[in-house]
Amino acid sequence: MQELLALIRRFQALILCVVLLLVSFVLILRNNHYASASYAQGSSRLAGSVNNATNEVRQYIGLTAKNEALRDQNAKLLAENQRLRMEAYASNNGLARDAAYLSQYSIIPAQVINNQVYNYRNYITLNQGANAGIEPGMGVVAPQGVVGQVRSVSKHFASVTSLLHADNRISGLLKSTNTLCVIQWEGADPTHATLKNVPRHLDILRLKGDTVVTSGFNAVFPPQILIGVVDSVALKENASFYDMRIKLSTPFQQVDNVFIIRNRLDNELDSLQNQGVQKP
Repeated sequence: MQELLALIRRFQALILCVVLLLVSFVLILRNNHYASASYAQGSSRLAGSVNNATNEVRQYIGLTAKNEALRDQNAKLLAENQRLRMEAYASNNGLARDAAYLSQYSIIPAQVINNQVYNYRNYITLNQGANAGIEPGMGVVAPQGVVGQVRSVSKHFASVTSLLHADNRISGLLKSTNTLCVIQWEGADPTHATLKNVPRHLDILRLKGDTVVTSGFNAVFPPQILIGVVDSVALKENASFYDMRIKLSTPFQQVDNVFIIRNRLDNELDSLQNQGVQKP
């Protein structure tokens, strides 16, 4: 208490000055209509600005939560869409539609936090990793189509080898003729890729404008995931295969939300394929 009194005595002149200023300010506001109105207007403007800022922060937080909910909902819809595709694919190809086959794939939503498109070998970084169940080798898609394949993971992040990677090759299928092909990016235009191994005996008139989808002949991507549309076809003299380019369905320069595809049967498939041919 003695220290408090000593402190007050030490700064009594300053304290008295502040008190007198406050009293003067209150008296001016009470007796001067213009000053009072200006103060009220300024206070309202300040309060309005604070309220606007608070509302914007609340809306941003709310939008973040809504975006996360929408990503989860989109993942569920994509999973259901893929299940229906698998069922249709099985039905059209005379395959058994057992529960394990139809529920072979699950979907993990993620957000792109770094994206390369102009290098010769491009990579994408995602905000989900091993803690979300992501493993190397898993396929990555966007709502518009194929994006790439998981290269490596940490606890909270994943690195993806983009389709825009000169060493990346994806097994595809021409829908109109059910012809197997290989999609490879040549390192130049991020909107187009090269289509390889399409034999020359196919009708060139059916090829241009044809849709290219994943073949499903590996454990990375399910069948019938969109890759792009053929937009140029040429045939050199004495060549065995067409020179073809496709316009990629995924807008890699704008991609932000993606889905990682988990194949629940990939270990079984890999184990079987790695056994080799056994002699009787």
